[in-house]
Amino acid sequence: MGEKELDNVKPLLEGEEVDKEKLRNSNENLSKVIYISTAFFFLFSAYNGAQSLMSEIYEQLGYKQLGRQSLIALYGAFLINNLFAANIIQDWSYKKGMFIGSFGYIVSLVIGLLTTWCANDQTGICTSEPFIYFINFLSSGLNGFCAPILWLSLNKYITTCSNEYNRGKFFGYFWGIMNFNMIVGNIIALYVIHAFSQLVFYMVMSSLACAATVMILFAPHVEKTGVDKPKTVKQKVQDMKALVFGDRMPSFIPYIILSGIVVAEYIGFESQVLTHIMQGKDHKEINEYTAAVFIFQGIIAVIIGFLTGKIADKVTNRTLLLNSALLFVVFAALASMLAYFLANIAMGYVMGFFWGFGYSAIHTLGAVVISKDYGGLIESFAVMQFFTEIGVIIGLFVSIVFAQQIIGSIIIIYICIVITQVITRAYQSKVL
Repeated sequence: MGEKELDNVKPLLEGEEVDKEKLRNSNENLSKVIYISTAFFFLFSAYNGAQSLMSEIYEQLGYKQLGRQSLIALYGAFLINNLFAANIIQDWSYKKGMFIGSFGYIVSLVIGLLTTWCANDQTGICTSEPFIYFINFLSSGLNGFCAPILWLSLNKYITTCSNEYNRGKFFGYFWGIMNFNMIVGNIIALYVIHAFSQLVFYMVMSSLACAATVMILFAPHVEKTGVDKPKTVKQKVQDMKALVFGDRMPSFIPYIILSGIVVAEYIGFESQVLTHIMQGKDHKEINEYTAAVFIFQGIIAVIIGFLTGKIADKVTNRTLLLNSALLFVVFAALASMLAYFLANIAMGYVMGFFWGFGYSAIHTLGAVVISKDYGGLIESFAVMQFFTEIGVIIGLFVSIVFAQQIIGSIIIIYICIVITQVITRAYQSKVL
C-alpha cells in the first residue's frame, strides 16, 4: 500500500455537501477522549514523574548510568515491537490494547521500587549489583514491548472518535490533559521525596499507575473502523516500508526523529543541566529544584497542547506549523546552553519554558499530521512511533556519551534541529 493508495482514504462525508465549520466544532465523542486522556494523565503522572528523576535518583543511590541504560533498553524494545504491534492488536478492541499495553509501565515502577529498597537494604538478593541491573533491563524490555501496543491503540481510539475536521482539537485535548502529568507527577515527587523518601515515592507512583490501569479497563467502548483489514506481519511491514519511501514521508521523518530526541532531553539531559546549576547543593535541594522546573514546564506544555490542536484544525499550511514548533526547540537548545554557562537558577526556568513549549507543540502536531495526511491508518502511527523511538535512543546515547561534557550534547542536539528544519520545509501536506 503506497501513498497513492493512502490518498484514496477519503475525508468524512466526501462526495456530499459538508459543513466543515460544523464538523470542526463537533464535540461528538469528545467525552470519551477526555476520559481516556484522564486515565493516561494518571498513568503518566506516575511513570513520567518517576522517569524524569530516575537517572538522578539512581545516580544518588550508587547505580551509575543505570537509569539511562535502562531507558535505552526500553526504547530499543519499543523500536523493535513497533514492527509487530499492529499485527498483535489487529483483532483486539482499542480498549483491550490500551489495558494490556499499560502493564509494562506498572512493572517498571515496581522494579524502581525494588531498586530503591535494595539501595537501603543490602541483604539477600539486594547484595548482587548484577541482579539489580538485570531486573531493570528486563523490566525495561517488557515495558518497551507493551508500550507500542498502548500507543497504537490510543492513537486509533482518538482517530476513530474524531473526524477529519476536528481531529486536531481532539488530539489537542488529549495532549493538553495528558501533559498535566508533567505538573502533578513532579508535585508528587517534590512533596513525597521531601516529606518521606525515594522509596515511599516509588510506592505512591506504583499505586497511582495501578489505579490508571483500572480506569482504562472501564473506558468507553469505541467500535473499530473498517480501515484496518487483517494482514500478516510481513504485509504490515511492507505497508510501513511503502510509507517511509513514499512521496511525502521522507521529508517528515526527521521531524519525527527530533520529537524523540526532545523526549530524551526531558528524560535525562535537562536533569543534567539543572544538576549542574545546583552543584554544591545536597540531594534534596537538587531534587526539589528539578521537580519545580518540571512543574513549570508542565504548565507551559498543557497550555500549548490545547492551543496547538485548535490551531492545527484551522491552518491548512501545516508545513508552516511544523517549522514554527521547531523554532521553539531551537530556542530551547539555546536556553539550555545559557543555563549551563551561567549556572543561573532563573535560566533553568527559561529552559523549562522553551522545552515545554517545543515538547508539546511538536508531539501534538506530529499526531495531527499522521492522522490527517495519512488517513489515520495504523501503519502510519507505527511508522511515527518507530522513528520517534530512534530519536529517543539517539538522544539518550548522546546524553550518556557526553555525560561529563554537557555542552557537547547541546551542540549535537542543535545541529539535529537545524537539519530537521531544512528538510521539513520540503514537506507537502495533504490539504483537506
